[in-house]
Amino acid sequence: MSSFYPCTDHLPDSAETHCDDCGWLGTISDVEMIQSAQQRLSAGETIPAGECPECGACAYLAEPTDPAPSTLEVINLAQATIERLTCIDPNKRASAQGTLDVIRVAIDKAEGGAS
Repeated sequence: MSSFYPCTDHLPDSAETHCDDCGWLGTISDVEMIQSAQQRLSAGETIPAGECPECGACAYLAEPTDPAPSTLEVINLAQATIERLTCIDPNKRASAQGTLDVIRVAIDKAEGGAS
């Protein structure tokens, strides 16, 4: 029988975990070592955070609660950064605006929009 304990050293002990089988909620410090790992884990699957202390099923890290920034938020941040930088040298505003336009086109292409 093999056991497996995923490397979670980079995570705070308070990182939230959950069990899809029984609904348990806890933290990374609550989960146990995964027993019979060779039979329970397959290549390409999401690696569990550990074993649920309530039912023994695999427990996983909770999804991040901070959503990824929207395209508009990224563009607004880039615009604000460019405005701050061009305050130092106003002659570079046209070049900075060109950079922002390139960012907009790249984001649009990445999202499957028109080029």
